[in-house]
Amino acid sequence: NPRGGILLPGEQSFLLKVSADICKFSISQNTITQRIGGFSSYRYAPLSNELYLMVGKTISHYDMETEELSIVYRAGKDIESLGYGFGCSMDGNYIFLGAKE
Repeated sequence: NPRGGILLPGEQSFLLKVSADICKFSISQNTITQRIGGFSSYRYAPLSNELYLMVGKTISHYDMETEELSIVYRAGKDIESLGYGFGCSMDGNYIFLGAKE
């Protein structure tokens, strides 16, 4: 039951959320080629080809080539969650947060 989807520039693939996973779906292969589990939402910076993932109070950067995951932001104890979502600039240089106290 996929929801949403972002076409990846220069590729025959797109990103989508399937249940609790963020997936990369290959149109030419007609299959999921990458699956990143445990994240509630994602944002993609098309100019830099960067993927940002969110779960709870943490935003992580995921390198789709090396499959390395690194934390770029973790909210402090005064923030209940990043329930209002987040965004990123087209080049991935800025992350925008919407926190709930």
